[in-house]
Amino acid sequence: MIVMQIIGGLLLAVILLAVLWPFRYKIEYTYEEKLDYQIAAGAPVFSYRIDNLAGQQESKIKVFGIPLSSDREKPEEKSKSSPSEKKTDKTSKNILVKLKSIYHDELYSKKNFVHIYDLLRDVFSLLKPKYYSFNITVGLPEPDLNGLLLAFYYSLKSPRPQIPVSLQINWEREVIESRGIISGSVIPLRLLWQLLRFLLSPTTLKLLWQIRQQKKAESA
Repeated sequence: MIVMQIIGGLLLAVILLAVLWPFRYKIEYTYEEKLDYQIAAGAPVFSYRIDNLAGQQESKIKVFGIPLSSDREKPEEKSKSSPSEKKTDKTSKNILVKLKSIYHDELYSKKNFVHIYDLLRDVFSLLKPKYYSFNITVGLPEPDLNGLLLAFYYSLKSPRPQIPVSLQINWEREVIESRGIISGSVIPLRLLWQLLRFLLSPTTLKLLWQIRQQKKAESA
């Protein structure tokens, strides 16, 4: 009995730690003719990291700091795509019919779209980065274009010096390079609360019922 109570207490402590400890995330990237990036997210209970460097991708999952799995793979070479066929008038008509049916379908009503938009807005507000910085180096083929780009940048930067974007012009060669970092944190309990409110709201329940009824009608 005492052992069960200890195990239950430990499980409760782990759950509380998982939902109350801030879940931190960090995204770093560099672009110099190709894109390299590192994405890390996690808390003491669970963490995930993915690196895409020098053409190799590696992902790691840890639980309480203990590696659970690690995968490494090279990106597959893209095969040459065959020329796309021209769309026929029949296909275009089918698309128009489908769009009209969607427009008149109660499932795609404005109320449902607003309901989903509100959820996305609330989630993104919780995930809003606390720090972000971008350094961009640009060299365009014509000096006049570089001058226009620089003037446009300072027209935005002057009234808003807090914008975390740094632009440098390379007058000697054509180039587009960039480095950036985005980081922030969110308390999982707040995120779960928003999702539960969405899932248990009358609008969502009605939306799920409409989807179920539509699937029944399609299968009949």
